[in-house]
Amino acid sequence: MEDALEAKYSVEKELTERQKITESLKMELLEMSNALDQMNNSNESLRSNMHELASEKDLLHIEMLKLKEKLEREQARADEIEAIANEAQEIAELRKNYADDKEAEVKLLERSVEELERTVDVLENKVDIVKGEAERQRLHGEELELELHAVKHQMQNVENANADMKRYLDEKEKSLQEALQNIQILEKDIAEKDAEIAQFKAHISELNLHAEAQACEYKQKFKALESMAEQVRPEGHSTHATSSSNKSEKHATKSRGSGSPFKCIGLGLAQQIKSEKDEELTTSRVRIEELESLALSRQKEIFTLNSKLAAAESMTHDVIRDLLGVKLDMTTYVSLLDNQQVQKITEKARFHSVESEEKEQEVVKLKKQLNEFIQERQGWLEEIDRKQAELIAVQIALEKLRQRDQFLKTENEMLKVENVNHKKKVMELEGEVNKLSGRKSQTKVQNEELSTKLRRTEVILSRVKEELARFRASCGRNPYVDFDEEQRLSAKLEVSVVLCVCVCVRERREREREEKRERERERCKSTHSLMPDNGSESATGN
Repeated sequence: MEDALEAKYSVEKELTERQKITESLKMELLEMSNALDQMNNSNESLRSNMHELASEKDLLHIEMLKLKEKLEREQARADEIEAIANEAQEIAELRKNYADDKEAEVKLLERSVEELERTVDVLENKVDIVKGEAERQRLHGEELELELHAVKHQMQNVENANADMKRYLDEKEKSLQEALQNIQILEKDIAEKDAEIAQFKAHISELNLHAEAQACEYKQKFKALESMAEQVRPEGHSTHATSSSNKSEKHATKSRGSGSPFKCIGLGLAQQIKSEKDEELTTSRVRIEELESLALSRQKEIFTLNSKLAAAESMTHDVIRDLLGVKLDMTTYVSLLDNQQVQKITEKARFHSVESEEKEQEVVKLKKQLNEFIQERQGWLEEIDRKQAELIAVQIALEKLRQRDQFLKTENEMLKVENVNHKKKVMELEGEVNKLSGRKSQTKVQNEELSTKLRRTEVILSRVKEELARFRASCGRNPYVDFDEEQRLSAKLEVSVVLCVCVCVRERREREREEKRERERERCKSTHSLMPDNGSESATGN
């Protein structure tokens, strides 16, 4: 067995080792598979890079071909320019023969060219000014469009806010209607409770009247007894005995029928107090749950009821005191009677006193129970007040959280609007930057073109001047130009140009004046044509 267990343990160890080896092999296989996946991914990325490089190579080859074509075009243009230059040289050689006749024309043309260049510069400046004004107007139009979009957005926001306000007002109206319905229900409940309280008050007043009536009856009975005691005299002992026997019989009959006065008084008071307390306990137990919801509004009425109950209790105590006084009077009266009657009366008085003490103990117990119920009711009322205070605190906290949420929502909306405005401004600035960069590139290209044109014109002018100098030298004249004469002629030409400009300005002004006069005449005609129409309309109206 031990060998088998050892073999079992060894086999289990081998199995665990093999499991560990298999797990390690699985992990290695997973690592190898991950490495293979990474290698495949790297190969795919290399292939994609190779494809991209091949595509870039093809694009570069296409661009090289395009550049070669452009070079060939530029070479063809250069050949054309060279041919044009050769033709110009031939034309210049032909024009040398006519140079003497055309010197004055050349000078005038040079001056006119200079003036035209000046006018061209002025016109270019005006064109730049007009372009600037057009750009300003375009920017102003874009600003107006943005303002229109902003106004539309504000109108949409205002419409949405109006819709939200309408919904909020509808919800408030519904809540107000529900509150009014609840108030009506509560008013009905209050009216019912007031009716119940009035019934209780009437019942209490009836009880008070009943107690007062009983007290009056008891007082009348005691007065009758006192009158009977005064009529009795000490002479007739037998009559006293007979009267006492008769009285005892009467008392017995009364005890059999309605009971002795003390006993009746004690039993009646105890029954009344007990019945009142039982009724109050039952009513309080039944009505506590109903009055808990309206405890705050009915505390004053409950206090008044308690005060009335205390008044009723005080009245009962007063009645008891009166009865005790009557009892003392009766004891004084009994002292005049026989010893047997005195013993009987004392026994009865003791019995009644014991019963009264028991009733008083029961009354004390009932008062204790009442006090306990009142304390429980006060505890429930305090707990209700505490719950209401907690509810009010929770409502205040919820209202604060709602206000904070609303404030955060408004801040978020304002931040969103500001973010949108900033994005719009950034987009506008980017567009302006792009426009300025495009204009800058255009101006650079134009400047380069103008610089090339200036260079060409300078080269042409230098060639023309050289040809003029050669022509002058061949004609035997001074090869250099007289600058004084050129200035004088240029001044004359400027004067003539100014005169032409003045004439043109005068003609334009005269034309504008004539146009204004024609417009005024047309307006007068239109007003004259409208006057009879208005007269006819007024006549028809009359």
